[in-house]
Amino acid sequence: MTARLELVGAPGFEPWVDAAVDIYLTALDRPPEIAPSRRASTREHLSEPGFRAVLVWEDEALVGFGYGYDDLPGQWWHDIVLAALTPELAKRWMARAFQVTEVHVLPGYQRRGLGRRIVSSLLDGVSRPTAVLSAFDQPTPARELYRSMGFVDVITGLRFPGNVEIYTVMAADLPLGQQRR
Repeated sequence: MTARLELVGAPGFEPWVDAAVDIYLTALDRPPEIAPSRRASTREHLSEPGFRAVLVWEDEALVGFGYGYDDLPGQWWHDIVLAALTPELAKRWMARAFQVTEVHVLPGYQRRGLGRRIVSSLLDGVSRPTAVLSAFDQPTPARELYRSMGFVDVITGLRFPGNVEIYTVMAADLPLGQQRR
């Protein structure tokens, strides 16, 4: 079967928040106890400026998703990352960025190019000059995917408050594949 991608705004994503969080839990092997807080934070993201999402369907089942929004001062992730960057890197990458917040695919559908298609579809047509995201600071397939799409590490070894994992923050020029001079 061929997966079908659907680009939606907040109203189109809202009915699928619970299913998306279930995919997140499964894809990252997270405990079910965190589902309520993940659902709440995902619903909060729906009101962020520039919110857009990609839903991935196969045989009428949701098998993956990604979403993001305009990265702005006052947002939790933005403010933590901005404080960790040098002024030069902050200006270069975060002045007018789009934040790729979540990209997840069910394990049985991984390594089929769906993550690449999600990120490409999510960022296609975004009017901001750069995209930013965070990934686990270890050699994962996701991090390699982002690198292959033009993302570069701008911070490594970052620990977000309340998390035990260590992250890297990555950034890319938009449209993907174009280097800004």
